Amino acid sequence: MKNYVTMLLSLAVAPVFSQNYKAAMSEAANLMQNKEYCEAFDIFKNNLNRKTPAGSYDYYNGAVAAVKCSDTEKGLMWLDNAAKLGLGAKDGELENLEKEEAFSKLHGTDDWKKIMKTAQLKRSEKQAHDVRRMAEWNKTITENSIAPGFKGQVPAGFALYYSESEGVKVPYLVYVPSDYRNGSSVKAIVYLHGGVVNAEEFQYLQPETATEPIFKYAERNGLIVIYPFGKKDFGWVNQPAAFENILDITKQVEKRYSLKDVYLGGMSNGGSAAFWFASQKRTPYKGFFAVSANPELATGPVAFNNINKPFYSLNAEDDEAFAYAGVHQIYDAHKNKNWHFESVPQGGHGLIYGQNGEKLLADLLNKLIK
Repeated sequence: MKNYVTMLLSLAVAPVFSQNYKAAMSEAANLMQNKEYCEAFDIFKNNLNRKTPAGSYDYYNGAVAAVKCSDTEKGLMWLDNAAKLGLGAKDGELENLEKEEAFSKLHGTDDWKKIMKTAQLKRSEKQAHDVRRMAEWNKTITENSIAPGFKGQVPAGFALYYSESEGVKVPYLVYVPSDYRNGSSVKAIVYLHGGVVNAEEFQYLQPETATEPIFKYAERNGLIVIYPFGKKDFGWVNQPAAFENILDITKQVEKRYSLKDVYLGGMSNGGSAAFWFASQKRTPYKGFFAVSANPELATGPVAFNNINKPFYSLNAEDDEAFAYAGVHQIYDAHKNKNWHFESVPQGGHGLIYGQNGEKLLADLLNKLIK
């Protein structure tokens, strides 16, 4: 499959300047996937010449269509626009640009060399920016950490801590809302992230972590968030020690911050792990939640009968990772008065990251945390 297909998928998340523009780009994407390049080229010509600026991927796909339709001049112009807008800065983009079959006949030309130089510059600028951001993030989360029994003003924002388990130094963040006041007890959420099976390393040095929807909810509602990190060889999928370590982390946080009513939940793998904690005969958590989770565990069967605290789960019926039919079948087979199963027709596996995602998460948590 041609490399431009990867770019085409991003049309769905490109900036939306108007419904008509979005519809036109979507139609062009469909035409290109069907190899109807000249028809797609006509659409790009009618839209990329507007005063409203397009995104880099729009220009890239327009350039593919133009070259395929023998308008090399237009293709080079649009490709130059794409490079100036940052095409090449993200991982894989520069490689896809070089490998794209449609552009092979452009290689070696002065225009192509200029475009590649611009794309490489954008990548270098982004890499330098990412290094600075990571350093600033690491400095902030390290400086915000406090010792047990700390008596001063607790810093708001993110703080980094570690827990030791079976020789593994496990990082976790604590998020403190801006309205936190020393001495006041606040509710807290232990949030277990997804993607554990794909993580080679703990991702605690990535500033993007701060954009997780759970933190925005916590800020709005004055909650503390305990955010452990998991990875493929030490995470809440099939390593029992990783599950037990969450309990130890919770105890550590209670020694530093004044907590009441601690809840636990998560997304995807993290949501599945919530069923383990909820099904233990004794649990320190007041309630549980799961988003886009499969209610099965690699460590053994879930003891659904043991769930004696409120548990709210949310799944999309078009989830591409965990088939809704299978998840609902498990719910039907193990109905428990404390397990409140909810669903939405659309949203996919990452439904809380979509356009209505923050509201979906807030609606779910507001039923649990009162």
